[in-house]
Amino acid sequence: MEALRYDISQSEKDRSTESKVKEAKTVKVGRYLCEETKTSGIYKIKDRDNDYVVRCYCGIEERYDKDTGVKKSVPKNTLRVAHSYSEAKEILAKANQERAMRRAGEMIPSQYMTTKVTIASVIEDFKHDKKYLNLDDNYRKHYDNYFKHFMDFMGTKEPRKISVADIEDYYDYQLHRGNLSTAKRNKDGSISKKYISKDNPEGISVNTISKHKTALKNLWKFMLRKQCYGVEQNVVTYSELPKVTIEIDGKEIKVSHIEPEHNPLTLEELNYTLNDAIQNEADRSLVLMIALASIGGLRRGEIAALKVGRYYHNELMMLGTDMWRLNDFKDIKGYYESHNELIMIDEAIRIGDKEKIGFPKYNIIRMCGKPSCLDRIVEYCMEQRLQVMDILGVEMSGVDRLYMPLRNVLRNEIYSAAKVTRKWMEYQERRNKRMKKKGLKPIKIVRLHDLRHTHATLLAEEVAEKRISRNMGHKIKGEGQLINTTTKVYIHDRNPERESIIEFWDKHIVIEWEKALRIDINDPANRAHVNGSGHLVLKNEEMERIKNLKGRPWLSEEEEAELLCSKYKDVE
Repeated sequence: MEALRYDISQSEKDRSTESKVKEAKTVKVGRYLCEETKTSGIYKIKDRDNDYVVRCYCGIEERYDKDTGVKKSVPKNTLRVAHSYSEAKEILAKANQERAMRRAGEMIPSQYMTTKVTIASVIEDFKHDKKYLNLDDNYRKHYDNYFKHFMDFMGTKEPRKISVADIEDYYDYQLHRGNLSTAKRNKDGSISKKYISKDNPEGISVNTISKHKTALKNLWKFMLRKQCYGVEQNVVTYSELPKVTIEIDGKEIKVSHIEPEHNPLTLEELNYTLNDAIQNEADRSLVLMIALASIGGLRRGEIAALKVGRYYHNELMMLGTDMWRLNDFKDIKGYYESHNELIMIDEAIRIGDKEKIGFPKYNIIRMCGKPSCLDRIVEYCMEQRLQVMDILGVEMSGVDRLYMPLRNVLRNEIYSAAKVTRKWMEYQERRNKRMKKKGLKPIKIVRLHDLRHTHATLLAEEVAEKRISRNMGHKIKGEGQLINTTTKVYIHDRNPERESIIEFWDKHIVIEWEKALRIDINDPANRAHVNGSGHLVLKNEEMERIKNLKGRPWLSEEEEAELLCSKYKDVE
């Protein structure tokens, strides 16, 4: 009977416990959905086995009330994740001990600090901090990658136990990890990335390691600001980047930063490229892209974002009102409107997980010089675009993008800014094939950004450095310290002088316009036409010819443009 009574009693306890679990209140603790436990300050995370959240009190902090704008004192709490109930109680006990010591004005020994956390949990906390959330999408992606490598290296080590030597060991590991068996390799067995350094021909570059350092430095700043991880100094700041050996003019030198290689075109190469595009490329927008990067000095994102209303000074002119209100820029607005030789650069497309429009780099709004040679190229490109728009029955607007590939004009679609670089690289291959057929030495393949370097390099021969910097939107140190970031360089350029830049390009850019490829869209003799819906219309014999030549029923952007801008009678 005793055993029976015990069984009944035990089952009643079980039922009682079950009822308590069912009645447990569900609460939101930070970003976690939790259930209350019998210990105040400890919460069980729902849908997670043996994981608990501990709310640790860390004193008082001053905050502004969002509704009233009044500054008030509020409790400063921090959340810690524990992987068992006993660990949660230990964290809470240390937090309470720390709180008591703080009240008594005593120094808090490190063994009482509530820092029994791994670097992984700190990184998870950092990803909810404003410093991280305010980064561009692309930068956040890079930070995530750096932190992943750092967590793999440090394992479960507590942040307060990580030393300067540990950080430098991490740098060294990253420098040489290409030599490890785990290194990512190509199909032929070679390492994915190779650099010019003799010390790490199969590792990552010291330049990339410096980016790791920047991310880690911000992580340590976060821990010091929160004052609840036991970290007493920013060990990353004191760490030194490794040095690698590079060769310059046959001489070896050790450096901790490798200057990126720039490949500007010569004036002859630039002129040849512009003329080649005008004479051979059916899609006229391509030469506009080249001209904006080289003659205008625009970055890729600025080319993609530039609106018609920021280029023209006619009825299409469209300028925002907000930026003119900053620091009373009314006089600058009037100056710009009265100077047709200026282009307003106030937007750029940032390329990340999602493309979005923001200010140009460094948040610098600027005015670029508009030489007559650039105006002529824009006129040439717009002639083709307006022909298509007339067929489609649409009109040009100031909010339309100035650079728009022909296929996107036909389909009335916004293009991806990431494709700008691809179109430039593909064009260079076509240009060099044409050069080989003529028996000419091909021009070296360069990045689109190297056209911007071309802009600066060529101008430097005749134009003052400061004027080039103004035109290109470079960050000039020491200026604009008393005004906001958006305008700290722009405000010092109240009467932008671009005459010397304009004169340089108009003197040195030589276009053979009599050789330009000028074939009207929907000319009766063209190999293809476009209808009012923007669809390409081919004759039956043309379609059969394409199928036989290509073995596929679709066309690339370049092939579509070529069909629209070439005569059928010229085809062999």
